[in-house]
Amino acid sequence: MLGFIVIILFLTFQSQENTTYLSDLVQNICRNVLSDTSSRWATDRHWFRTLFHLPLYFILGVLACKSVQNIYVAIGICGFIGITDETIKIFLPTREFGGIDLIFDALGFMSGIGVVYIFRLLKRTLFQ
Repeated sequence: MLGFIVIILFLTFQSQENTTYLSDLVQNICRNVLSDTSSRWATDRHWFRTLFHLPLYFILGVLACKSVQNIYVAIGICGFIGITDETIKIFLPTREFGGIDLIFDALGFMSGIGVVYIFRLLKRTLFQ
């Protein structure tokens, strides 16, 4: 999980040029792989970047929930990381704090934690 936190911080501290390049690269890959390229995600870089918080924080939620057994601790860890990530952006000249980003962070990590929690319940129910 620590390695994934480092990736999030790396993305946070990128220069404007690097983050624009990476966003465009990933957006173009998604356009080539997915069939619906007329949607807003495919044409609006800022919206794409906002949506990208979902899978990024989904993975964080899964890793946090796998690292600790208590889902409330996992929620706290992910929430802290999301708030810290956005707060750091206040102090970076080319970045900005995004309330919408926090919402997408929470949707992502809560979904990831939820999936792990459901699998734990199924495992307990079916195999015990």
